Amino acid sequence: MTTSAVVRLIAWAWLFAAIGASHFGFLERLPALGLPVLAAALVVALVFVQRRSSALRRWLDSLSLRTLVLLHLVRVVSYGFFYFANRGELPRSFAVQVAGGEIIVAIFALPIALWATAQPQRLRFVYIWNVVGLLNVLLLTVSASRLALADAGAVQLFTRVPLSLLPTFLGPLIVASHLLISQRLTAAERARAN
Repeated sequence: MTTSAVVRLIAWAWLFAAIGASHFGFLERLPALGLPVLAAALVVALVFVQRRSSALRRWLDSLSLRTLVLLHLVRVVSYGFFYFANRGELPRSFAVQVAGGEIIVAIFALPIALWATAQPQRLRFVYIWNVVGLLNVLLLTVSASRLALADAGAVQLFTRVPLSLLPTFLGPLIVASHLLISQRLTAAERARAN
């Protein structure tokens, strides 16, 4: 079985496990900060596996920078925060603060991906977009954590599908991809300097 097939198999298993954790109520039983801690643990696990597995590193290295950036188009799903805020299931301030940034990062992912080349001036734009995107997803995590501490019921929506996939699947992938993009940009900068 190829590394690509193994990665796809693991990704599907992870997705189904994330859905199952929500469906069977495991996420609802977590303490107030359980979801952000779980998301952080998943990011750490992804980074750990990436560093320990040479086969996975080779597979990730085979992905273009463009592919890594295009993954972030999925962040447009944050528009759904406005839907849940209009229904009174999420605070409007949370939706505006978090979804606005996520949607902007997603919208800029397409031109950044199409424009991403090895030219230094273009890589600077990728670098700026990557930093802004990482900061925004961290802001989302901090905002959700503050919301959970203030009112645990306010984040119950994140324990049910579809929003449960943000801390258990998409969020960790997004953060890990930002870290991978950062590694790529740093390596490109070093290569240019030598």
